[in-house]
Amino acid sequence: MRFASFLAVRRRLRTGKSGWLAGRVIDAPGAVLVTSTRVDLHHLTAGLRARRGAAYVFNAVGLGSLPRTVIFDPLTGCTDPVSAAKRACDLLAAGGTTAGGGDWAFWDSQARRVLAALLHAAALGGLSMATVLEWVANLSSRTGGCAPSSWTSGLPSVMRPRTSSGGRTATGRAN
Repeated sequence: MRFASFLAVRRRLRTGKSGWLAGRVIDAPGAVLVTSTRVDLHHLTAGLRARRGAAYVFNAVGLGSLPRTVIFDPLTGCTDPVSAAKRACDLLAAGGTTAGGGDWAFWDSQARRVLAALLHAAALGGLSMATVLEWVANLSSRTGGCAPSSWTSGLPSVMRPRTSSGGRTATGRAN
């Protein structure tokens, strides 16, 4: 078989995809990148592939008992405010939001601004994404003075619960 730089396999359930792919992975002469939502392919091939060199696993959601040998920390580099802003944009874009009518642009910019400030504060404080999640889930949480006040001064107005005495409604329109 000639090895391609890209191969996608799509078949019905229980039609032998994992076994067929295991043969391709084992026989590949160079590096192999496999994405899957199951661990069976790794179990079938990891031992033989390890004879050729290191085998790395990015297991973001903790499937099976596979160890994580490659990690992604969204806070890496976020001590730089420009990097934090770019990371916030990337993370929010990955959420699949699409431009819509109404006040979508307003809320999109507010989400980017808030997330950038939270990422920056957590990175400066040596904290984790779990802390960022806590800040997002608990509006009374504070960023602990980690981020510059110019970044966080607007957060209370954006993150406070909606009131009927001014500010924007859930649709972003001024009351």
